[in-house]
Amino acid sequence: MAMSMAFSSVDAQTLASSFERRSNNPANGPVLNAAVLNMLNTPAEDTTPDGWKFGGFTSLQINQMALVNWNAGGENAFSGVAQVALFANLKKNGWHWNNALDLGFGQMYSKSFGWQKNEDKINVLSTVTRPIGISKKFSYAAEVNFKTQFAPGYQLPNDSVAISRFMAPGYLILTVGVAYKPADWISFYLSPATGKFTFVTDPDLNARAAFGVDTGKTVNSEFGAYFRLNVKKEIMKNITIQTDVTLFNNYTDKDPVNQKKVDVDWQTSINMKVNKFITVSLFTHLIYDYDIKQLVFDGDKPVYQLDENGFFLTDADGKKLQKRDALVQFKEVLGVGFAYKF
Repeated sequence: MAMSMAFSSVDAQTLASSFERRSNNPANGPVLNAAVLNMLNTPAEDTTPDGWKFGGFTSLQINQMALVNWNAGGENAFSGVAQVALFANLKKNGWHWNNALDLGFGQMYSKSFGWQKNEDKINVLSTVTRPIGISKKFSYAAEVNFKTQFAPGYQLPNDSVAISRFMAPGYLILTVGVAYKPADWISFYLSPATGKFTFVTDPDLNARAAFGVDTGKTVNSEFGAYFRLNVKKEIMKNITIQTDVTLFNNYTDKDPVNQKKVDVDWQTSINMKVNKFITVSLFTHLIYDYDIKQLVFDGDKPVYQLDENGFFLTDADGKKLQKRDALVQFKEVLGVGFAYKF
């Protein structure tokens, strides 16, 4: 069973352009990230009047599976995901101040694993832009972005030790730079002066120096360069692709090796409209952050740390220490959704 619902407010034209791809498939929650980023892009030819614009979008997806004497195997399952996106944009005397709030939370239940999260995000983004001279393509820009999550996260099947919590991590990114939008379907943003702050306020995670924050501290400060590329284009009739790539380099890191590393956050969605009510979508999300160290496995087997002589490293109790490393994180969602727009 699947259920979704949507609302619009104040400015239907703004909502239609900002959430066109997302509202065509409200069941595909993660695509909302790209929708929020898209609605912050100032069009190359801006003819909108001065003043505030408010709007939003919400969706609720519920899935349930029941099996009775099913010979092929499996078990009963239930899941639900709620998404909310709101924006408040101000245009005045050539200035644009765009604000977006993106919230999502979902859980799934199965007999084997009980309740577990399948979505959890808090994302606040505020951008100020001002055209450079008479240019319609270049703008001065400043951006504030805050991200965290609602509930604890676990590395299943171990559900006794949390690997993340609210504000552990929390990310605050402050940027000043130049935006370039040569066409309606593509935009670039470059900031040579970007502050990235990673917060870990949970005592247990702080004791493990999680997410690159040293034990005894609650924040890790980095200063470097930031780049973002956003593309949204209809590649053929009823098929739209949107990709958003952000890169961050901490060129002031004390470790010369880390100065050469780049944090990557890459989201891509392909939306295919079957008819007025049915859409098929594919969403992928790739993350690499060298400050996020995860436990390393070879298949299902833990990989343990070795010393220079090839012997296992152990803790004070003689237990072998499992290796931790920065790993590429990848998420993929393929969905078929029913949508009704009003």
